[in-house]
Amino acid sequence: MKKVIILLLFTLLLVNCDDGDYEIGSVCTTNTNEAGVCKYLYECPYALNRLRKRTKIKDCLYEDDKRYVCCAETTKITPATSNPLEQKPRETISDRELVKFHEEGLLKGGDIECRFNGTFPVKCCRIVHDFTTLKFNEPPKCPELEKPYARSSMTPHQSVIYDACYAYSRLGSKCLASDINTDWYVRDDCQRFRSITKISDGDPAKVSEFPHMAVLGGRKDAAKPISWIGGGTLISEYFILTAAHAVGSRDTGVVNYALLGTIYKNDTRSGELYHVVKIIKYPEYNSQTKKNDIALLKVHTRVIFSDYIRPACLPFPGSKEYEYTSCTVAGWGSMGERQNTSDVLLKATVFQEYNHSRCKDVLHQNFFVWDSNTMICAKSGESRPNQDTCKGDSGGPLMTLSKQFVRCSYFVAGVVSWGPRCGFQLYGSYTNSSYYKYQEWIVENAWPQQLKARNIILS
Repeated sequence: MKKVIILLLFTLLLVNCDDGDYEIGSVCTTNTNEAGVCKYLYECPYALNRLRKRTKIKDCLYEDDKRYVCCAETTKITPATSNPLEQKPRETISDRELVKFHEEGLLKGGDIECRFNGTFPVKCCRIVHDFTTLKFNEPPKCPELEKPYARSSMTPHQSVIYDACYAYSRLGSKCLASDINTDWYVRDDCQRFRSITKISDGDPAKVSEFPHMAVLGGRKDAAKPISWIGGGTLISEYFILTAAHAVGSRDTGVVNYALLGTIYKNDTRSGELYHVVKIIKYPEYNSQTKKNDIALLKVHTRVIFSDYIRPACLPFPGSKEYEYTSCTVAGWGSMGERQNTSDVLLKATVFQEYNHSRCKDVLHQNFFVWDSNTMICAKSGESRPNQDTCKGDSGGPLMTLSKQFVRCSYFVAGVVSWGPRCGFQLYGSYTNSSYYKYQEWIVENAWPQQLKARNIILS
């Protein structure tokens, strides 16, 4: 019976992300409900074969007197000869592949992904990792957003991070009518969030103060509510940065939900709930030593940006903002040692420690080995010694708001990893997101097209 249900997958309706207005190369659905791509007629064996049989084909568009049709791939794939997750969309696939599709809800072919959530129709979309497609409808008189200084010595990976940060910062530094003259326009100076002065003993965050914050959750039993177990940082249209140890627990299983755009974790209607379809732990993560405690989560569809949801920046050469001593942490974790977790997003101020011997003395215990290259340590200040990250804050950002370099944007200096006890003015450990190997790994997963384009330019 299960096999019969699974085999219905490719016989029932597949829907396109767009219901019309096809472009060359866009995803489409053929007359026989197969996933396809809009191609020039004479470059599509599938369409030519159907025309020879006097069978109807689906048109996408006409351009320069050329006919573009919805072209389905017809190559048969078998597990013995091919990896099903590296192939183009096809007409027939093996039972084993269909089972994999059914269980994981995801099937990738070339640059197209099809997702199955247990209901029909199945949705197939072109994969996009492209911040260059962001559209900004600004008045002609709006002053140009100043581009941050870029070092000529930046690597291709660093250049991609720089480009992404500049593109996303435009979402926050909006063009507003001047109070003096409504015909004039000025850039938003973000004064509304300059007072981030003062999680354990934390202060409630303002609505949209941290638009990159994500709360992560899971559940083993579909009949029970989502259990929220950690935090993360939205860094692109599809990816959330978090800690490798925070992607699951014994009680909840693996993380499969990410809630964005709200400060209230138990009111999913106040934000946007996304399904996590892929968990990528750093390859050299060690759960015993806590080394390389960093991971990426991919959500099921492209995140829609707004005043409440937009990515944070990763540090790059020349951006000194993240080297400031004072940083902000935020999360929905425990409000103190052995206390309940918070329903509302809390924020606190901690201070980086640059005397690494002090960090080593406190954090070098059990299996943990302090590494000043891949880790940052920080603790609360004297004025509010109980401010700290705590259980349930794991995976969230150690961040600083850019005052001048990239306007209205946060830099993510680190990822909340672990600490001995919370609220006792002890040092906590954060994974250093500026470490070059982490950045290369992040870019290769989150922005592969942009990295490829950069390498082509330099070659």
